[in-house]
Amino acid sequence: VTGSSSQPYNLPIIKATPTLRGPYYTIGHLPGPMGPYTFTFNANAPHSELHFARDEEKVSALHPAGFTVGANTTDCIVVFPEGSGLEPLYFSMTVILPEGPLKQRQEEENQARAKADAEAKAKAEAEAKAKAEAEAKAKAEREALFARAGVVPAPTYTPEMVKSAETALGAAGVMVLGQTPGAMQLSVAGGGVLTATGEILSSLGAAVGRAIASLGATATAGTAGPMVAAASAILFPPAAGEGSDRVPGRDLNAMFALNAQLLAGQDVKIEPGATSVNLPERGHLVNSNGQMALQLLKTGDTLPAAVPVLNAVRDAATGLDRITVPAVAGAPERTILVNPAPSPAAPSDTASPPPSVPVTPVHTGTEIKPVETITVTTTPAADIGGLQDFIYWRPDAAGTGVEPIYVILSSPYGETNAKGKYSGRDYNSDKAGGPIQDLDWKTATIDREGVDKVKLHTGRFGESPENVVMIDRLEKILKGELQPTDTDKRFYTHEVRELERYRALGIADGTVPENDYEVWNNTHTATLEDYKLSSDETLLYTPEALNSQN
Repeated sequence: VTGSSSQPYNLPIIKATPTLRGPYYTIGHLPGPMGPYTFTFNANAPHSELHFARDEEKVSALHPAGFTVGANTTDCIVVFPEGSGLEPLYFSMTVILPEGPLKQRQEEENQARAKADAEAKAKAEAEAKAKAEAEAKAKAEREALFARAGVVPAPTYTPEMVKSAETALGAAGVMVLGQTPGAMQLSVAGGGVLTATGEILSSLGAAVGRAIASLGATATAGTAGPMVAAASAILFPPAAGEGSDRVPGRDLNAMFALNAQLLAGQDVKIEPGATSVNLPERGHLVNSNGQMALQLLKTGDTLPAAVPVLNAVRDAATGLDRITVPAVAGAPERTILVNPAPSPAAPSDTASPPPSVPVTPVHTGTEIKPVETITVTTTPAADIGGLQDFIYWRPDAAGTGVEPIYVILSSPYGETNAKGKYSGRDYNSDKAGGPIQDLDWKTATIDREGVDKVKLHTGRFGESPENVVMIDRLEKILKGELQPTDTDKRFYTHEVRELERYRALGIADGTVPENDYEVWNNTHTATLEDYKLSSDETLLYTPEALNSQN
């Protein structure tokens, strides 16, 4: 039995002619080599049941049929005259070839097979070449895209790198982001990352969409003074059963990241290589009823639309990426750590565990919930302050492209309840280490004890070029090598008084609290108010000190 793949095979139809001998019929003019012959057969002869092996295991000598199979076979369909009551028959006859024709057939078979093998080889080589060229082109395009976006693939980690990276990711006060394409992430200073995927991600995206639509339908023209339309889209309440004494955005620095295209919409195409992107909405993390909320703000005349695009810098020792976020009004420069390694999958074979990569700490104790009913309010533009937000690029889920991520940082100074009369800074007067006093820097006398206090207090923040210059001036003043200026006196009295406020808050000398930005802002602002100073840094630092950081 032979087959010709799955293609239909057309057979000639031969009409059987009845003879005078009862049930005998004659057929002739058959196709192929049997054409000259005529055959007579009994149509009513008993038919034995045919059995064909269907199970391949029961078939013996199964092999490819070859290219010339059937060349010496004649087959056709035999039909009988109408009214005979006989069904059509399949008729097949094979001619046994003598040595000469058999040899010729084998040669034809060999030639056909050689041709087919050559064609198959050429086709395979062409397909392999095309595949290699396509892969090379895709790789080059991917590398060019990653280069424009400032994305560097995750490195191959050594055990030492993993250890160093996980130490850095778990350090106190650090804010990190993980590598989870398409997800939204809440990062809490020193508390890891909460990642939203699946159904919760869809519901959060829908809430953002509702807030954007509501803002788009709100006009602020005609209001008294510059106003900004605002709408809360996502809430971050404490998890059920958890205490609320340490709330992200109020007591702890927090950061939220989502796909920037959600805010950009269809009208703004974010392209790799851009240094800034104009968004129709920007984000703001605010405190509302004891919990943090993502508030979207409508950009326009009263709120700039431009959001900076920042590139990460790879740290060779840890394999982590560092993004430096510039200072803005009301918030200092900050550094964000990004773990470029994808989350390790559960090993399918315990004997072959996956390669070790640094794992991003997971945040617990906070939930992420969408706002179902969007309410738009108008807020004075002056109350918004500086927004500390940015966009960076990371690989997409396929790993062949990139996606823009919009990141919003909470105010590092926590919840405030007052604005300084002289400094103009927002701060919390209940957490400043005591009430404002009426002090005068002009009457100060610089002495050894005071300079040691200045060195003790500034030392907790790490060495800074500006403080080094100013402390060096104080040492020279003690030695009589330099006459104190008003700037020296203001710096000296400010640092000593700020130390007193830290001690009043119960913060040990030489230590940095977990909410260091908040504590510093409250004590620093209160000290400026003590001495009736503005927040102009030239009042505390000489030009030489300010230029020392360049």
